[in-house]
Amino acid sequence: MSDGILLDNTDTQDFNSGSKILKHLLKINILRMSNTPKKKRFGSNRRTTIRRLCEENEAQAEILLVNEKETKETKKDYKIENMKKEVGVVMDIMRKNIENIEERDNKLQDLEVISENLNNSSQSFRKNADALSEKNKRANRKMKIYVIIISLIVIVVVGAAVYFVFIHN
Repeated sequence: MSDGILLDNTDTQDFNSGSKILKHLLKINILRMSNTPKKKRFGSNRRTTIRRLCEENEAQAEILLVNEKETKETKKDYKIENMKKEVGVVMDIMRKNIENIEERDNKLQDLEVISENLNNSSQSFRKNADALSEKNKRANRKMKIYVIIISLIVIVVVGAAVYFVFIHN
């Protein structure tokens, strides 16, 4: 800057709006004016010096505002891109979830068919097992009757043989 006044980025980097920056720049320049001898740096008329400093600071503040707007737009664009990426990731996850749900639904339908078939098979097995059990019970009864009849015949034959052998002789 002219007249020995310097403006560096560290003086303005913590401010968000242009009015705060302008106030800060004016404060810095007025403090610098009060700390230096008037005649050496600023001339004899303090009002014209302050007016000139305000004009210079306004120009600098406008430049800073333009830069700030550009950075805000860049940040907005960056945020929008990040949000688009995040939405894309979420959409991919949702698609995978929907595919998994469809696969699960298909598997459940297959399991329902298999369980119905198994239920039908178990019912027919039960009917066949009951029929076979009934058949075996009948065969068992017949066998018992045959054993009883044969044992009676054997007893009668042995008894008759004993009777004829011992009693008739």
